[in-house]
Amino acid sequence: MASPDSPPEIAERPAVRRTRVATLSLLLAIAVLAIGLGAFRLLSLLATPPERAAVVPVRAAVHVLRAARGDFRETLTGYGRARALRRAAVPAEIAATVLSVSPRLEAGQRVDAGEELVRLDPRDAQTAQGEAVARLAQAEARLVRARGDSENLAAQIEVAARELANTQRELERLRELVAKATSESEVDAQRVAVSIRELALLGLQGRRATAIADVKTAQAEIAAARSALERAQNDVARAVVRAPYAGTIVERVAQPGERVAPGSALFSIVDLSHIEIPVSLPASRHGDVAVGAAAVVRLREGGDVVWEGRVTRVAPNVDTERRVFAAFLDVTTDGERDAATIAPGAFVVATVEGRLTADVIAVPREAFVADALFVAESDGPPDGATGARPAIVRERLPSIVRRMAETVLVGSGIEPGELIVVTGVSEVAEGARVLVLPAEGAAGTPPTPISDLPGDAEAER
Repeated sequence: MASPDSPPEIAERPAVRRTRVATLSLLLAIAVLAIGLGAFRLLSLLATPPERAAVVPVRAAVHVLRAARGDFRETLTGYGRARALRRAAVPAEIAATVLSVSPRLEAGQRVDAGEELVRLDPRDAQTAQGEAVARLAQAEARLVRARGDSENLAAQIEVAARELANTQRELERLRELVAKATSESEVDAQRVAVSIRELALLGLQGRRATAIADVKTAQAEIAAARSALERAQNDVARAVVRAPYAGTIVERVAQPGERVAPGSALFSIVDLSHIEIPVSLPASRHGDVAVGAAAVVRLREGGDVVWEGRVTRVAPNVDTERRVFAAFLDVTTDGERDAATIAPGAFVVATVEGRLTADVIAVPREAFVADALFVAESDGPPDGATGARPAIVRERLPSIVRRMAETVLVGSGIEPGELIVVTGVSEVAEGARVLVLPAEGAAGTPPTPISDLPGDAEAER
């Protein structure tokens, strides 16, 4: 620190030095900046500008489907529950005790038609049969006696009628002679004789009428006795219970020694060779399915086909609550092994032929934008690496014959062979440029060769 007695020049020297340093630094920075700007400008003048690359427009990638005209057969899918047309719970027809049961009477066993499965005690039925035989013999004897009486009385009536006729002729002769020689007493006696003959004839006729009634009664008794005998004979035969048809035992109920009453179930049997499936189809399609339409059955969605056949009948009415109608399939096989693949009670999926529409083009519904379709026309050679082919999109407004859940049938407005855009339709419009991918659209359609795109010939020329 300078003393107060120091001269002014010495006290001001440090401040002057700092000012000079700051000024020199500023001048140096300005000089460096000026040199840098000059060098940058010189380099800019000497540099050659790069060439601009061409901008390639981005094309949407689409799949196409080649239009093909032909007859289109609709199919309907429905569900049903298989049921056996012949299933029976075989009952006892007489009151009896179970004597024996066949060892084959077990669930799952296949039995033949008429095979003996249960034997009941026949003694009560045999007793009733003997009583019926005796009653029939008595009724036949009464008939013989009544017929004999009737024939005897008929002969007596014939004799009495001749005697009455003779007596009446004698009475007439006496009346003619009464004026000459015969007395009135002889005529009166003859009148009495005629009356006696008449009474006798009437008595015989009454007895014969009774005899005829006895004959009819005896005939009725014979008919009743024969019916009782036939019933008793049937009961004896019913003591042996047989399989009503060839089938598979579902359940065994009868046990040896058990007392059963008429109507008591002995066993259940089912015929697996004839299965019926009522398939429920949408009510809106009633009339599209006809008798004879082809059908296939699967046990689950996407499963293997277990049966192929035809619709045997169609219900004439519609279930208004469920909004379905039934088409019936009869699954008939030569043996139960084949039929066992569709067991009674199994739920199945059936595909049935529906309406046939002639001369149309079937287009996936997702290919439509409102009522419009887009078709692809070639716009250059295919890409060598990917195989994709540039194309131009053209809009079509075809006439629609029928709309379905997944398919639309087109009548006109699309020509066979044109390539219909089926994917990416929301990204295209009239005149849009796209890339047609080699693998074509859905529905398992073979890819359209890229070289077959419409307009290829013009593009190559």
